[in-house]
Amino acid sequence: MRLLFVLFVAVLPLSADDQSDFSSAPDGTWERYSPLSPLYPASFDFSQGQCHITCPQPSLEIAQVYGGARGGLFAPTIMTDSVASVDITGWVPSASRALSGIHMLALTRVQNPIGLGSVNGYAALVIDMGANSGPGGVGRNGRLQLFFLENEAGNSMTFGWVDFPFDPEKDHRLLLVSRGVHHTARVFDLANPGTPLAELYEQDNTYPSGRTGFIIYNDRLAPLDVTFDNFLAWDGTPPPLVITSVSDPATVALSSDLHRSMASDLESTTDFTDPLSPWLPATPASTAQSGGNLITVFPIDGPRRFFRRKSL
Repeated sequence: MRLLFVLFVAVLPLSADDQSDFSSAPDGTWERYSPLSPLYPASFDFSQGQCHITCPQPSLEIAQVYGGARGGLFAPTIMTDSVASVDITGWVPSASRALSGIHMLALTRVQNPIGLGSVNGYAALVIDMGANSGPGGVGRNGRLQLFFLENEAGNSMTFGWVDFPFDPEKDHRLLLVSRGVHHTARVFDLANPGTPLAELYEQDNTYPSGRTGFIIYNDRLAPLDVTFDNFLAWDGTPPPLVITSVSDPATVALSSDLHRSMASDLESTTDFTDPLSPWLPATPASTAQSGGNLITVFPIDGPRRFFRRKSL
């Protein structure tokens, strides 16, 4: 007989969320970030049920002093522990260089005020590495980095990055978890939202709380055109897990809120009393979406298996 044990952390009531599916423009409490206005203002279009941001190319003189094209949107609520999640549903890459220069960022603990020379907080950053940037010069790669932002300037919190396949024909989710001094950046292909394409982790305690949001930036002298959807920021409380029935007795299916999923937050072991059987990331056999839920199926490859959330 197979035994299944699932260990749950206590789930506290959620505080106020900042969320929008952009079926209409967010209200006036959301701040539009357009630091090169009025000369080169960012434009925000919500007419297609998404957040379409375009930024004109600044002149060389402006770019040399104030930086490249950029724009974004910041939610109003100040949070301490927080998760910021936003879907990247399309972008127009610069065609002139192999490295396109397009940066897409999800941010947490952003300090007020926000504006020219003043964005301070944490950022999960994806860079479009351009055409033919994949392995062997084929395909397109993205690059995930975890940044500490100070006065709009980014400093990498890690000694490296993670490259991953970044197909502009697919939808992606960019996610940043800031809990205590721990910060985790993840990016997903929304066709497989249970397993990150790339993940980075670091510690920093400079900013204890702040706002959330997302921005775009170009470090080349070029315009920007990026579309986002389904922004969600919450206090970082893990969503409850529900065990669902499955036909295969050698598997277990766990269901959680799709948009709040911080996938890969589960660990698994066959014996939590044995130090030689360590807790390891739980690798799903498959994932599927069902309404607003993410159904993740895990194999049970022994007489029993234990699951728990990561401590971070």
